[in-house]
Amino acid sequence: MLERKKGTMTEKNNRINFFRVILFFIKICFLSVWINFIVMCFLCSFVFIIVQKNILRIIFCVWQRKWSRKHTERKKTDGKGKQSCRIIGQLIHRKEKAGLKTILFQGDSITDAGRSTEDDLNMGYGYPTLVSSELGLEYANQYRMLNRGVSGDRIIDLYARIKADIINLKPDIMSILIGVNDIGREIYEHNGTDADKSSRIYSMLIEELKEALPDVKIMILEPFILKGAATEMCWEEFQSGVSERAKIATETAGKYGLPFISLQNKFDEAAELASNDYWLRDGIHPTAAGHEIIKREWIKAFKEL
Repeated sequence: MLERKKGTMTEKNNRINFFRVILFFIKICFLSVWINFIVMCFLCSFVFIIVQKNILRIIFCVWQRKWSRKHTERKKTDGKGKQSCRIIGQLIHRKEKAGLKTILFQGDSITDAGRSTEDDLNMGYGYPTLVSSELGLEYANQYRMLNRGVSGDRIIDLYARIKADIINLKPDIMSILIGVNDIGREIYEHNGTDADKSSRIYSMLIEELKEALPDVKIMILEPFILKGAATEMCWEEFQSGVSERAKIATETAGKYGLPFISLQNKFDEAAELASNDYWLRDGIHPTAAGHEIIKREWIKAFKEL
């Protein structure tokens, strides 16, 4: 009996072990299938990405070739059109110049005021436009106004443009407002112009203009600031630096007998009537009301020429 029971137990254990082995192999097979599936998905995705990139690259290259051909053809036709427009523009320019006196505004971003670099009629939103409006109404068809202010300019940058943006334009009257960037760019970029060099370059600028354009009338405007977003963090440096540039402008005007337009005191007085940013939005750049202050002082000096 005992032997029969033992044989039965052994048989059961063998069956159980057999089923365990089969289950283990099933698990292994399932796992291998799952791993193969993941690997195949990864490989398919990788192949798809490569193919997609190549297809996109081919499409882009084809598009680029077509675009470059069209652009080249358009450039050729535009070149002829632009050339003829330049010729017509030069003829119109000569007609406009005949009998008209040219007033030129020079300076930095305060003068630039978002002007167009392609259309002289778009003089920006600043005091040059305000002056042009008033003089155009009061002295109809007598003056041609040009704004050549360049944002970010220092005195040395203005001097570098003397030939192209002043002498070649042959102005009868011009004004210069420059100096804040000489100190501002030194504070923020260590790329300003020191006071001695500023003074020398200002004198060189005036002397060369008088030599090239003996009859030109030059007005020098005083640089100015108020405490604001762009100046308050380094207020003492800005105040002393701009004050020094204002002194250079005053001395240069006196040295060559030129009209000097004082502006700092006007903004100081205005700041007692309203907040600083009402007149200079960041302590440097004028608002519409600030540009009106400059315009009024400019007109006063103009009428005394």
